[in-house]
This record gives sequence, structure tokens and C-alpha cells, in this order.
Amino acid sequence: KGKGTPAKISAVMKVGDIVRVRIQRVAPAPALLEATLDQVPLVQGALVVIDPKNRHVVALVGGYDFERSPFNRATQARRQPGSSFKPFIYGAAMGSGRYTPISTVNDAPETIRDPYTGKTWKPQNYDRTFEGPMTLRTALTKSKNTVSVRLIEAITPQTAIDFARRAGIRSTLPENLTLALGTGEVSVMEAANAYATLQANGRYAEPLMLLKVTDTTGKVVEEHQPAFEEVLPPAVAYLTTSLMRSVVEEGTARAVTELNRPAAGKTGTTNESRDTWFSGYTADYVASAWVGFDDHAPLGSSETGGRAPLPVWLEFMRGAEQGLPSRDFDMPPGVMQVRIDPATGLLAGNAVPGRLESFLEGSQPTAEAPPPGHVSESDFFLQEGSRGGL
Repeated sequence: KGKGTPAKISAVMKVGDIVRVRIQRVAPAPALLEATLDQVPLVQGALVVIDPKNRHVVALVGGYDFERSPFNRATQARRQPGSSFKPFIYGAAMGSGRYTPISTVNDAPETIRDPYTGKTWKPQNYDRTFEGPMTLRTALTKSKNTVSVRLIEAITPQTAIDFARRAGIRSTLPENLTLALGTGEVSVMEAANAYATLQANGRYAEPLMLLKVTDTTGKVVEEHQPAFEEVLPPAVAYLTTSLMRSVVEEGTARAVTELNRPAAGKTGTTNESRDTWFSGYTADYVASAWVGFDDHAPLGSSETGGRAPLPVWLEFMRGAEQGLPSRDFDMPPGVMQVRIDPATGLLAGNAVPGRLESFLEGSQPTAEAPPPGHVSESDFFLQEGSRGGL
């Protein structure tokens, strides 16, 4: 019983009332039936799950009830992905060769005149706070809108669109700076398959729902196999996955850590929580979940990608991953892992504690961090240059 719960069932209903309940537990002896009051939700949702190794669509939910609404929100609806689009921005930035996971970008307020629309606007972060210079890894983990806008300013919207197109986003995307905040509208199916391209280290194939058609004699009339094509540099796709692992381990998707296996993903929440998303993957499955209203009404100020769709995603993954061994993501050629000093971005020497960071081969720092208390002015300039910051 929660606070304010009636002590007796007669306080909320009478004999003859027809109520909707959800069965929780049935026990034969002693005869016991546990149920909770339920209701038909007004909110809708969608889920697409893809096996990345063969692109089979292994699960698809297009809404709460087909009889009430046959509209398939997984394949037919187009909704704004919000921040769940940001991995394509970050991937394009690292693919440009101008940024690494530890490049620093300033998280600060700025009034921007969008040269592509002519409009002036001031990007805000979800929590309305600004924290100054931070690495790309930290910025994606904290989903900083200001950093995404600065990245797309630097690489151009068309570069980001090209990256997303190659990954599998087919819907029309806005060719302006608002794309950094996920203002284009995409389907859950294409979002899931584009994430599958990142999971597969840049290999793309169409999602498959129809595998084989046979006639009454068993003769195969039609059969489909995945036609894989390398569309993104494998090392760049891997680095994008690496950044999204931090979202799971330290950011808005920490609930995913209960799977006890490597996982990567990104939440998305649009203005007034009209669309909420979580797209992510393990070594076994890729899935995108969306929750929202058909009429684009706000879900409520407390609803986010981490609160509404992520539990849907997680409930599926709990069952799907049960009994499967924990596997890490495959590291492709072209990735270099080195131990760095997080404070300076330089190589961690014997005197400095460090952490492992991934780089495109040739972009890793080469200078070693000085021992604590030995930073000189020349060291400082070397640090800034080695981090590729704006």
C-alpha cells in the first residue's frame, strides 16, 4: 500500500463494476490470485530489435494494441530523435580527423546566427548549466547540446548528414545547425539499423523482416540474405561505440549496467518531452525504443529517454541476454589504445595514474604527462596541441 491507498477495495469500486486488472501471480494452493488495477494507456511506444550479425529483425512492436490502432509506429512514424542522434555528429567529427575522444570543446552559452537558416538562437543544455571546456567523451556522456552545436558548426551539417546517411538514416534531415539537437524526424526502424551499423564497426545492410517464401511443395520462391557493405571507417565506428559506452557507464543510461556486460547507447529527449528515445546495443543485439503521444503532446517534464523508453529496452535485453556469455565489442584495425592522464590528455607516465583511451591510429598523444607539480608553460601548450581542442 502506498501513501493515500484506500484500506478497503470497496472504497474505490462496488459489486457489479467492471474493472481492468493485470494478473501478477496465481498460486493453486492455497488458492491465491494477485492482481493490480490497470488501465489502457493513452501513451504509445515502439521497439525494434536487430541481430547485427545478419540484420534479422528479431522483435518489433509498433504500438500498444493493434486492434485499437493498426498504425505501426516502429516503421511508419517519423519522430525527432533528440540527443539519440548525437552519436552520428560525434562520429562524423572524429571521422573528419579533427577530433579525438579527448579533444576539448567549450560548454558555454553562445548566441548563434545559423548561416543555413539566417535565424539567431541560443542553445541550452537540458539541465540549464554550463561547465566550460570538456572532452568529447565527457560531453556525450553528459549530452551537452552546446558542444554538439559547436561540433556541427565546425564540420558542417552536410558532413554529419553524410555520416548518418551511410549508417542507415534515410529520412530527410535539416541542413542547418539544429540537426545537432536531433531535430530531423526518423523512424524507429532506421534508427535501430543505423545504430547496428555502428555496432558492426561500419558494416551496413538492410534490416530483414522477410527471410524466405516457399510454395505448398516446399520450393523456395523468394529468399533474402544480408548484403553487407563497409560504409563507415571501422575504427571511427568503434570510437563512436566507445564514447557511447561512457553514456552507459557514467551517464544517463546507467541503468543498463545491470546487464553486467559491455553495452553502448544514447538517450534522447526532445523539447517538452514530446519524444523520448533510447537506442543502444550489446555484442549480441541492437535495439531502439521510443515512447510518446501520437498527437505530439508533451509527456510531462519528468519524462526523459532514461525514464520512459530505456526501461522498455532493458526489459527486452534482460530476457534476450539471459544465458548468453558476456562478450566485448570487436576492436578493428586502425584503433590504438593508450593509457592517458585525464588531467592533461598526455600519455600517463609511471608517475601519473591514468586510464585507457582509444584513438584512431596516429592521433594518439605522443608526449608524456609530467609528474604532479612539474607542469611548465611549455608543457601546457604541448598539452593543448596534443588534445586537438577548439
